[in-house]
Amino acid sequence: MTKTTTTGQDRSNCRLAQQSNAGQNIATDGGDDNYNSDNRRNDSANYYGSHLPSYYDTTMMDVGDDNIGMNCSNENASLSTPVVLRRTVRCRGNSTNKNPGSLRLIVLGCESKPPYGPNDHTAALLMDLICQAMGRTGNSDDCNTATEASAQSASDSSADPCCDVVVTLQVFAVQDGKFPTDDEWDACDGVLLPGSFSSAYWKDLWIDALKSVIQERVVRKRIPTLAICFGHQVFAHSFPDGECTKILKGAPRCGRRTMTMTQEGSMLLNNGGDCGEAAKTTIDLYYTHNDMVRKLPSTAVCLGGSSDVLCEAAAYFATVAEVEQMRLGAAASQYNAVAVNGIASSGRRCGMTSSSLPRPYAITLQAHPEYATSLDLGMYRTLELVMDASERAGNISREERLKFGQDAHYHYPSVQNYSVELMAKIGQLLGWFN
Repeated sequence: MTKTTTTGQDRSNCRLAQQSNAGQNIATDGGDDNYNSDNRRNDSANYYGSHLPSYYDTTMMDVGDDNIGMNCSNENASLSTPVVLRRTVRCRGNSTNKNPGSLRLIVLGCESKPPYGPNDHTAALLMDLICQAMGRTGNSDDCNTATEASAQSASDSSADPCCDVVVTLQVFAVQDGKFPTDDEWDACDGVLLPGSFSSAYWKDLWIDALKSVIQERVVRKRIPTLAICFGHQVFAHSFPDGECTKILKGAPRCGRRTMTMTQEGSMLLNNGGDCGEAAKTTIDLYYTHNDMVRKLPSTAVCLGGSSDVLCEAAAYFATVAEVEQMRLGAAASQYNAVAVNGIASSGRRCGMTSSSLPRPYAITLQAHPEYATSLDLGMYRTLELVMDASERAGNISREERLKFGQDAHYHYPSVQNYSVELMAKIGQLLGWFN
């Protein structure tokens, strides 16, 4: 179980309200092959009000397990002061952070407009993703067992009891030129750089400012960072030798897609790495994007992609030498992926593990793992509506919209598992939790 609180200095135009019947018209299970977009739209219309477009006037953002929502009018979507979300998670802890028992992350919010924004909504999605991933690294049963063992043997230094970790997301409206102060940068354990309806190659002042902040703060000081979609693109584009462009092949992409991992991706993004462990080569995630990273900078390595978009995930290192060390290590691991207990097995790894290689300070993803953390907030209140907006904009056809929606709903359970598992591994790589 988790607890969530939302605070902020300027909340006079927002009110907390208990939504006891929230989502009563929304399906509560995945894998439904009877998905019908028209029925889904009717359900959404009943859920948000008499008409679906009303969502663009008033946004409901779920911020906790107690089904509490926050109503914010669209004109106040970009608040003048940082909004802070907090949630307490029972897990194995995060002793690698500056303050054990807490995880403080800065969210550089890049979208003020629904359905992906406003920034509070985006942060709520990210909070769900992080807390579910932390639970994945140490579930409640593990914690209870560890706590009992610790109580029985308090003098045993090897005991590893779980603890309550307070996750704090401090959200800044980057589109309004709001960035952390020096003290806020110094106090954080990492950065979340989420999506946007903007393009990284636009000449907007806020995008130029963001690229400067990425270089001067994140890259120079090696602040652990997870960047998603637009964040993935603008992170690469902030480097002189990185480039973001429109998708070169095919139409804009929506819904579930399969990413094929590179050797480096298989090494870094698969849990563990011990001899005999099966390694994944593909992963299904949700996507909504028109742009792509065409060229990575020299200090980054591609972790996976597809025939349409060659780079859908990347890891960033301090130096080119670390990149080469990572590539050599991944190649050696692939070469040694045989002779497990004397039996050849091309699908298993043996030899060098990710823990013996340089650790990246940033992981970037073209996909949106945060879409898959709940059917309510992630699927119906975000992914579905983003795909609706893409259809209205003419980016995808009506037939494509129906196809993408049905497929996304049918495969939701497996995509959710992939997404949370991926976040768990990324959190470990970035040192946010054990």
